[in-house]
Amino acid sequence: MCGIAGKLNFDNEKKVEAFEIESMCRLLIHRGPDDSGMLLDGNFGFGMRRLSIIDVDGGRQPLFNEDKTVAVILNGEIYNFRELRNSLLNAGHNFRTKTDTEVIVHLYEEFGEKFVEKLNGMFALAIYDKKSKKLILARDRLGIKPLYYTKNEKVLIFASELKALIEDKSVNRDIDFNAVDLYFSLMYIPAPFTIYKDVKKLSPGYMLICQGNSTREIKYWDITFAAKSSKRKEENYREEFLYLLEDSVKKMMVSDVPLGAFLSGGIDSSSIVAMMRRSGDQVKTFTVGFKGEGYHDESRYAGQIADQFSTDHRLYNVDGNSLLDWLDEYIYYFDEPFADYAAFPTHAIAEKARDKVKVVLTGDGCDELFAGYERYVSELMAKIYSKVPSALRGKALLPLFNFGKRMSVKSERINDFFSGAVKKSLLMELDEDTRYTESLFHFSRDQRRMLFSGVKTFDEQFSGNVMKSYLEDKKEWEFLSRRLYLDVKTSLPEQMLTKIDRTTMAVSLEARVPFLDHRLVEFAFKVPSSMKADLFTTKKFVRRCVKNILPEQIVSRPKHGFSSPMDKWIRYELKDKVTHMLSKKNIEEAGFLNYDYIRAMITAHQSYEANFGKQIFMCLIYVLWNRKFI
Repeated sequence: MCGIAGKLNFDNEKKVEAFEIESMCRLLIHRGPDDSGMLLDGNFGFGMRRLSIIDVDGGRQPLFNEDKTVAVILNGEIYNFRELRNSLLNAGHNFRTKTDTEVIVHLYEEFGEKFVEKLNGMFALAIYDKKSKKLILARDRLGIKPLYYTKNEKVLIFASELKALIEDKSVNRDIDFNAVDLYFSLMYIPAPFTIYKDVKKLSPGYMLICQGNSTREIKYWDITFAAKSSKRKEENYREEFLYLLEDSVKKMMVSDVPLGAFLSGGIDSSSIVAMMRRSGDQVKTFTVGFKGEGYHDESRYAGQIADQFSTDHRLYNVDGNSLLDWLDEYIYYFDEPFADYAAFPTHAIAEKARDKVKVVLTGDGCDELFAGYERYVSELMAKIYSKVPSALRGKALLPLFNFGKRMSVKSERINDFFSGAVKKSLLMELDEDTRYTESLFHFSRDQRRMLFSGVKTFDEQFSGNVMKSYLEDKKEWEFLSRRLYLDVKTSLPEQMLTKIDRTTMAVSLEARVPFLDHRLVEFAFKVPSSMKADLFTTKKFVRRCVKNILPEQIVSRPKHGFSSPMDKWIRYELKDKVTHMLSKKNIEEAGFLNYDYIRAMITAHQSYEANFGKQIFMCLIYVLWNRKFI
């Protein structure tokens, strides 16, 4: 695992200097504290910081082909490198190391730009072809690893993190208000957008190829098939799933340094631990708990799995006061506004795990592939609910849901249910895809209009149109598959995987995600939706697959999102921080935001009139980010 950065001047006479690459890489040292490397070639230069995992002593980057005309730097891991290495050796290529990175340059020699299709792994990489003066940037299929770039008529600059990229003083730091709107809709900013107008995220499954003064983006991978129905028996699907998952875990356990797993006690991470245990070695597992927080504390279930598989298990408890200590670092490591507050416990457990291991496996990705979130069930219910006459919905059911929402404000889970029902009820007159995308927003269109009341050019359709654009050519896809596809393309890489990447890399810990082996992803979209979820059960298919592997109590548990008790913390542990940071002065300095509207949310939340924990936290993060970077 590494951090990479580079610069290409389009003026061939303008050299890239060593200090330019060094200054960017210095800000990536947390991603790679073990080693560094750099290549300079006139108007081009790139460098990296290395976290040594495979071939610890011999894998120093950049790595070259035989005549040193092709060089590569890699952030990530290539899990099928041994098979690739053997085939390349048979084809006559010579290797100087045993690292996974070296296979990339020889693949490029053998297959040209098609090399990336051969890789099974998580990666953000840069290849420099000295002969043809070609630069290739590539991001893995699912977006597990990040890659940012900016380009104008003079220069192309890229880096693993925004802080490294904007270290170059030529980068324009003007804020993109459309990205602000996306953030306050989703709590993250999806690719290709970033908070800065002139900086982009390279989208998952894409390559950026630069030669001369021209650049082109190529989509090298996508999910191309979604099953509507199949004559295959479910038993056949289950067998293939278990084979692919076990093989993925086996590949991701290859490491020359100590390795463990995050364990929440849910089906996903428990399944990973079960597969790891099949290797025969004892597994180190790590769990974060919220002592005394009831619903949010899953540690007892994690302990049950640890006992079942005799893992070397460690539990660490956290509270809101610990979050206060980490908020400034949080802003620093995420670089742009990002408000998934599950990042806090994830970082806490990563920090503790790093004392014992250098690599962890996680259960991320299963929910998006196999319909694990309750919103997928609610979507199936909404199809039925849409058939209820609108007059009955408006005069009877909506008031009932609103009453339940008000009465359950002190019970987060019940309140979430009624809040979702109210939101869906208000969106029922919209078409199905618009209804789903709008239901994902934490600030609705009307709420954002009030939040941005001072902005004259606010395009309130923008965020919805961005999300719906992913579905434009998927009209023939089955109802649930379209929703899963959208989430795999948006919230999975730019929320869930960003959270994992930044929190683990902040402490120089590598996280691997077996459910996101692209073979398993492609398989998931062949499984008929009717097997994945119904009106009463999320992740139905996976539950059936692992029922003979995991305890019944774990298999039958309702979906429990990994989060933290933020609603409560904002009322108590974070109350003073919220009051101070969301003052009139700070909000006005941040621009865009309406102080009176935010103050009204805080008042309603503190008095238990409503739950605005997510929305208040989003405002807090934006103000803190503005103070840090702007």
